[in-house]
Amino acid sequence: MTIDDEVAAVAATPAELVEYQLDIAYRGRTVPAAVAASVGGPARLEELRQPMPAVVAEALAGGPAAFAARVAAAMRTYFACVLEPDWPRVLDVLTADVAYRGDRMAQHGALALLDDFHPSVRWDDGAVVVRKPFDLVVDWPYDGLLLIPSTGVGDGVLLNAERPTTPSILYPARGLHALWSVPGGADAERGTGDLGELIGHTRAPLMAALDTPRTTAELGRREALTPATVSYHLAILHRTGLVSRRRSGRRVVYSRTDLAAALLGAVRNGAPSFGAGAAGREGHLA
Repeated sequence: MTIDDEVAAVAATPAELVEYQLDIAYRGRTVPAAVAASVGGPARLEELRQPMPAVVAEALAGGPAAFAARVAAAMRTYFACVLEPDWPRVLDVLTADVAYRGDRMAQHGALALLDDFHPSVRWDDGAVVVRKPFDLVVDWPYDGLLLIPSTGVGDGVLLNAERPTTPSILYPARGLHALWSVPGGADAERGTGDLGELIGHTRAPLMAALDTPRTTAELGRREALTPATVSYHLAILHRTGLVSRRRSGRRVVYSRTDLAAALLGAVRNGAPSFGAGAAGREGHLA
């Protein structure tokens, strides 16, 4: 979804859903008994809820529809000012996570998704169990479970089990460290400089960027290269056994091979035997 799609969806939130979510969030508003019981009763719910901020009360003065429209406009502004400059890199991380989990499911079955998913989520006796400070059983036939990677949820997971939406878990995406590194920066130069002398100063950073499987488009955005340039150098790395590739739906995903990992490890660790071992392969790799 684009930011325009998201903004339109929030602005179109039904009035009754706006009211329901505000009921859960803020003190002094009516809450269904079943919701209060799920967190330990009305008294416990009051502890979890917050006083309504003045700005929320002011925005509600025009009614739920106007409130939803104002929230949607604020989302657009926040995205443009804070997230949009880094969004291509964020999208790369999210896309790589979806590809990784899809591959695990295809190779090992749906339950393999939970093997390295998150410590608070597990499979237990026919159910997905999420560790939370409340008791709630979600048993909605045919609704399924939606898993949503995120770069902004911290260390935990968020559970949404509110009608009418599909039950969903928002979880930290793999590879978040990639958002805190600068492509082509000093660390990258130290890590791949010597390797660049061997295999080329464009191919070395591309190989280093495959710490997680990526597509040509993802590598191009990450390394500020055109798709044609990335494809050319990946083809060479593939022919020389440094990267592997496989098709995942309409995407072609590239990964580092064990040989590539060994080369990178030798360079970064300053292994004394690397120079001698690499010299014999220079013509072949280049």
